[in-house]
Amino acid sequence: MTVSQGKYHVILGRAASTAERFAERHARPLAIAIFLSGFLLRVVYCWLLPSKDNDGSEMQFAALSLAQHGLIGNIWGADSGPTAHVGALYPALLAMEMLLFGDDPPIRRVTERANAILGYLLAAYFAFRIARRLSASAVVPLLTAGFLLLTPLNLWASVDGRLEQCLSAAFLTGTLLWAIRLQDRAPLGQRPIVAFGALTAVALLFSPVLAPPIALLGFVLWWQVPGWPQRLRAAALGILGGAVIMLPWVARNAHALGGFVLARSNFGLELAVGNNDRGQVVFTQADLVDQNSFFHQIHPFGNEALSAQLRAVGELAYMRQRRLEAKAWIAAHPDRFRELTAQRIRLFWLPDARLFSPLDPRGALKAGISTALTLLAGVLILRLFLARAPCRYLVLVAILGFGWPYYVTHVSDRYRLPLLPIAAACACMALAPLRRPPGFDGSGRPR
Repeated sequence: MTVSQGKYHVILGRAASTAERFAERHARPLAIAIFLSGFLLRVVYCWLLPSKDNDGSEMQFAALSLAQHGLIGNIWGADSGPTAHVGALYPALLAMEMLLFGDDPPIRRVTERANAILGYLLAAYFAFRIARRLSASAVVPLLTAGFLLLTPLNLWASVDGRLEQCLSAAFLTGTLLWAIRLQDRAPLGQRPIVAFGALTAVALLFSPVLAPPIALLGFVLWWQVPGWPQRLRAAALGILGGAVIMLPWVARNAHALGGFVLARSNFGLELAVGNNDRGQVVFTQADLVDQNSFFHQIHPFGNEALSAQLRAVGELAYMRQRRLEAKAWIAAHPDRFRELTAQRIRLFWLPDARLFSPLDPRGALKAGISTALTLLAGVLILRLFLARAPCRYLVLVAILGFGWPYYVTHVSDRYRLPLLPIAAACACMALAPLRRPPGFDGSGRPR
């Protein structure tokens, strides 16, 4: 190392020490300033957005139907009847807000954006708490919150309440934080496992893609319950609790649609949309709003001919038909299916500009940042395993358990949003010193 390089490293070290001391002394006011700035930024952004009606999502149609007719349905056209194409809970939330505040489009726009902003702020707060719990640096939690709230990476997505992504981010990040806190209190009893059974059921009703990581978090904690009799009792109670929560929705679907639907009915349709001769693995926001896009040629939402066909045969029969169509194509083109699946996995975790709308000039920048987050999160997971940190399996399953259905259907930039707060926290912690939990002896288990 040359003299100039040595001076450079000394200057960097002093700057890092100064930043660390400043963050330690002013952690609370800095955190308040970041969160307040993030909130005001989104309020101003919403105020500057064009005040046009932004209706048209499946959730909005289902919520309107529920508020006006007491029915989650009518997403395939007026009086198209009940549906399980969407989950139960987010349309119910939107419908409740319509009943409380009115269903005029300007009011709905405000309440939907309030949902998104609140959900995203909660997700950022949970990510901040995860970073504060796992990192020994006072700078890292502030950096996590600042990245999520003050950078324009997902500004539009963080105020778009037509879909449930922002609240899903809060759900998943908050559950991981709670699981880490529970693990630090080991040994565990049965109640947390029963709670995770209930949370998995709620995830299925809210956004089914959340169910695998939440169930896996519960499994990691279940494995730490002492003794097989207690484990088996906890598992049975957790499954029973989840079944009780799911029963009304399953019974409603059997009665209204004439068949068994556990969470949503649309997997066969999405499988067909992503596996065909066209082989389009990505659908951006531009595809969703362009009535001439391939998405609208193959998906009945927004396609009058296909929606009429769906209404004629019934939703479950149509979804079954599309599933058989997709399975037949996959059986006839196994190599192409493997190729498309590999592309989807790569784009989900290491995206390029294709994942973002061609109308977005920052697509390449967003892709680069998203890829960096994935790689740095991988570094953090590796460090946790090398250090045998107690939370290593929790962080691993929370990240890798998310997104499985997209691997075989299709991907979009908004699908990654629920994972963003956890990925950001992990990326910010990747190169910083980690905190040793109280009583941790380096063996991977508390003393």
